[in-house]
Parts: sequence; C-alpha cells; structure tokens
Amino acid sequence: MDRAAQFAVACTRDALADSGLSPEAVPPRRIAVALGTAVASTTSREDEYLVMSDGGKDRLVDPGHISPYMFDYLSPGAMPAEVAWAVGAEGRARRRSRRSDRAWP
Repeated sequence: MDRAAQFAVACTRDALADSGLSPEAVPPRRIAVALGTAVASTTSREDEYLVMSDGGKDRLVDPGHISPYMFDYLSPGAMPAEVAWAVGAEGRARRRSRRSDRAWP
C-alpha cells in the first residue's frame, strides 16, 4: 500500500475512534467512503517509473518490469478502495480529484 493510502487508512481509523462509531454496528453496505486526492499514489508511481525506465534513463519503458501494483498507483480510485477494505465498508467508494470549486457528484 502506498504511503498516501496508509495515511488515508490511519486517518480513517482515527476518525472512527474519535467519533465513537463502530463499523461492526452498521451493515457494511451502508458504509461508504468519500476521499479527496489530487494524484493518489505519487511516491510509489515514481518509484515504479524509475524501475521501468532504468533509473529515468530510458523514455521508453519496459512493460516487463511493471509492478503488479502499478494500476493501484495510477488510479486515484485505489485509495478510497484501500480505506473501504480497511474498515469493512461495502458501500460506494468515491474519490474527488477534479477542480475543487465543483460540488461532489
């Protein structure tokens, strides 16, 4: 799990503890996750790019060296999914990564 996702999971657990709510007391399908992120897993994405591009020397990357987790690093939706898995939420998992002046969809 990327460092940014680890922070998101830790913050969610802290928020649940502070609220006094227990996810076990609610049907999992009634628990949703909404999370805002601009670029998601940038640190892990950069690390994987360096592996695929021979330390950044090659513009054309070797797809044979792609991590099986690369999709998670590219997709902003992976972070709310990690949070949902961590707390047992089975409702919608949404992320916000568009312009901040628009309302949540």
